Amino acid sequence: MTLVIGSIIMYVADRFLKKQNTKELTLGKSIIIGFFQSLALVPGMSRSGMSISGGYFLGLSKEAAVRFSFLLSIPIIVGSGLIKVHDVVKDPSLINGQFSVLLIGATTAFIFGWFAIDFLLKYLKTNSFKVFVIYRIVLAIGLLILVL
Repeated sequence: MTLVIGSIIMYVADRFLKKQNTKELTLGKSIIIGFFQSLALVPGMSRSGMSISGGYFLGLSKEAAVRFSFLLSIPIIVGSGLIKVHDVVKDPSLINGQFSVLLIGATTAFIFGWFAIDFLLKYLKTNSFKVFVIYRIVLAIGLLILVL
């Protein structure tokens, strides 16, 4: 259900965007977008989809909403990375002497993550959320069929 609810939010935000379009980001708007991001604590909700939708609802341009959404992810990614580093420092056996594999994995994730963000920024400049809305609904139907 949350995949479908998230799709509805994204669809409505996409339609709402056509009525407004500004790059002005205020502290108040930032806090509200942060609340939208917190919807991702619910399984099936997309962190970036919800924060971008929040930006659209608040009248941000596509580019401003997408860029801010990815800026919001930095503290989350850095924080979770630091927690994992702390865990490894506390108990080095967690990586079983495979530090090079860990380093290669982290570097690869960074590089492909960068490409994915760049692609999404370019894609959303000229396209809507439509493909993501359809994907999420098809996924929800597929999961429902698997569960039943």
